[in-house]
Amino acid sequence: MTQSGPPLTPAQSVALDLYVEHLEEAAFLYEQRRHGLLDDPDLAWMDLADTEDRLEAHLDALVLGGDLALALCRERVEEGDAGELYAALCVCCRQQRKDLLVAALDSVEADDEERVLAVRDALASDLPDAWADTLTDWLSHGDVWRQRVVAYVIGSRRIAVAPRLVAALPEAAPDAVPDLLRALGRVGTDAERSAIWSYVRHEHAAVREAATLALLRLGGQAAVKHAAVHIPAPWAMLLLGVSGGAEHRAAIHAHAAAEGATPDGLLALGLLGDPQSVALFLDSLQDPALAEAAALALHLLTGADLDEDVFVPEEIDEDELFDDELEAFRRGEVPTRPDGEPFGTTRTRLSQDREAWGAWWEGQKGRFQSGLRYRLGEPCTPTSVVRALESKRMPRKMRQLLSEELIIRYSAGAYFEADAAVAAQGRGLGEAKRQVAQHDPPFQPGRWYLAGRLLTG
Repeated sequence: MTQSGPPLTPAQSVALDLYVEHLEEAAFLYEQRRHGLLDDPDLAWMDLADTEDRLEAHLDALVLGGDLALALCRERVEEGDAGELYAALCVCCRQQRKDLLVAALDSVEADDEERVLAVRDALASDLPDAWADTLTDWLSHGDVWRQRVVAYVIGSRRIAVAPRLVAALPEAAPDAVPDLLRALGRVGTDAERSAIWSYVRHEHAAVREAATLALLRLGGQAAVKHAAVHIPAPWAMLLLGVSGGAEHRAAIHAHAAAEGATPDGLLALGLLGDPQSVALFLDSLQDPALAEAAALALHLLTGADLDEDVFVPEEIDEDELFDDELEAFRRGEVPTRPDGEPFGTTRTRLSQDREAWGAWWEGQKGRFQSGLRYRLGEPCTPTSVVRALESKRMPRKMRQLLSEELIIRYSAGAYFEADAAVAAQGRGLGEAKRQVAQHDPPFQPGRWYLAGRLLTG
């Protein structure tokens, strides 16, 4: 740390070394979680709790470090890498040092995506409630990256400033508009629907998607028809998966028959959950480009735990090969370890074997009734959606879609985010369960719902 005051005492020097270690460890754990563990196929979402607990312990130690640790954080806010910026900014927020937040924002370049992400994550996690007004002021006066960060934090923290978001939309940079609409879908009310509707036919697909999703989250049932118009756009099919009815299942099937299935179309059909889609899923297992999505769609509908072990080769860096190994590699030979085994790991995944799934379906299809929706092998209810959200099987992308389904179809789960800390996800799931239990009349298993209302016809 740069020394600008009186010399440190021996005890302070020892303490500072410890704070440096805490900061570096917190930075490492943040980077590991954000850029590796969140989407590691071998980890379930709850497996991140240990990493998050360790990260919290290091941050707590820095908070307890007082002025000496805060001075270190002040320096790393301006000069540290993305992980150090995240850790230092969390500490500054917990110490109520708004001046250091301003310094952090001034030190970030718009094209430094890693540091921008670190600021966003730190504020979403630790922004003091009292700073909300200062944050929302940047909607009107900040550049595009600040607008995007602020919009994300508003949505993630559910800060009730929907009118400020609407006011910012007309003058917002185009790249920030989807983020503002995303936030409106989380904190808006009926009063904001008309403002959002003006963006559903926007020239940019990202804006159309964000506006449509925001309307669906706010109970705008007409937005389903708008999404259907945009088949086969991936975003449109996925939003229909969490909001559409039987007619939309038919429309996605018709596109697959005419143009070929797509991964997002298969996932949408898995979310819709009609057993009539199983034949398409089974056929798609034979296409390597579709097999992963087809297997997940089958599991989502049936709940069957069919596993297989697969060898995943390690990516080869040619610069690390000896000349004879490099020559062999370029001839198509795979380098091996001294024991003769290739470099790589064996992992367990949902089976992509057409015969295994076909045999399972032949033995179990009598349990499934065409026309009803199924989730994990039972007629779909919000409770089964929550079960899927809690499942170790579901990747983060699918869990976020399931959380959208929970609020769009059943008006529950409004406080859940799939990239939040494990403890926060647990609280969101608990609140969703309470909301579902209070619904009167109870939801009918397997029936089609939108905005908490039973769809007929």
